[in-house]
Amino acid sequence: MISAFLLMYAAIELPGSMIGALVWWVPLFMQSRYEKLSFWQGFFWGLIVFGFYLSWLGCMLVQHAGWRGLLVWAMSVVWFSSASGLWFLGTGYSWILSTVLFFLFLTRLSLLPCGVAEGYCLLNPILPFFSSSCDEKIANELIFIQPWWYGNKNPMFVGYRMVDALNDCILQYPNAHAIVMPESTFCFDLHEYEKFISIWSDGLEGKTILLGTHRKFGNGYLNSVVAICDGKIQKVYDKQHLMPFVERVPNCFELLGCAHLFLKSREQAIPQKGDDVFIIGQESYQVFVCSELFFQTKKVKGLPIIFLWNDAWLQFCWTQKLALKFVHYFAWLHGVAVIHASTQGRTNLCRCVQPCK
Repeated sequence: MISAFLLMYAAIELPGSMIGALVWWVPLFMQSRYEKLSFWQGFFWGLIVFGFYLSWLGCMLVQHAGWRGLLVWAMSVVWFSSASGLWFLGTGYSWILSTVLFFLFLTRLSLLPCGVAEGYCLLNPILPFFSSSCDEKIANELIFIQPWWYGNKNPMFVGYRMVDALNDCILQYPNAHAIVMPESTFCFDLHEYEKFISIWSDGLEGKTILLGTHRKFGNGYLNSVVAICDGKIQKVYDKQHLMPFVERVPNCFELLGCAHLFLKSREQAIPQKGDDVFIIGQESYQVFVCSELFFQTKKVKGLPIIFLWNDAWLQFCWTQKLALKFVHYFAWLHGVAVIHASTQGRTNLCRCVQPCK
């Protein structure tokens, strides 16, 4: 159990957490040298670790489906714990092979019950090492506005608060080429409130507003990024990858008739394919929206990335920090700069994560 608590401690940015990331596996390795680990030892190890790592999921599901969402959370913990049980069992035959297969499963295939061959990126064991592995610098030409109004259900209130925020921002940073706001900044059907497009651009001649919004499409909606300049929409990109339980209900729950417990049909997001390259000023940027980066579902084109995401679903501060470490890891892995704008950001400027040199 020492190993489990060290691994959980490694996820939290506290003094000594890096030591936890380095040595969490040592107790398991030493114990396996003297006795054969059992499936049930691994299963109970997993209940502790994954109960902690998936705690944000439990909170999110309760928000969506009430206390019935805890059943899905419990099923998820059991699923991951079963994998750790097989890992422990396999160490009796080959420690290295069993460990490699376990983490490959976690990061590549563990979401198979959701109908996709994807993994849970926040369980990557090397993420804690990226807290200082990449440099951050301010992207001076792209100014970030944190949507403090996020969660308000009144579109008129949100629209006019955005006007105030845009005016204040451009007075403070008159040389900025663009103002960036994260995913779901205006989480209403933009078609119904087109008047705001010209209002938002008033006084921002020649400057681009890049923001996340929604657009009604059939029985669902599109999770979109729009570029607005001089009172007109210059470009629209619709998210291609949908987050399970947040934007779509996995097929298995659809078949069981449980979809209504999580999302109403009118709230289902619809994936679309389209060009994700935006030209701002003289620069070209590739846009990623939330789970597109975390699940690495799109080809990286080598351009600087503007990453818009809504981290309000990650209920705990440590989970948001762990997700940010994955952004560092992504920048290092692909050798690109990532400018990230999140709903819970604590700065008025985009943070640009540069790859390690």
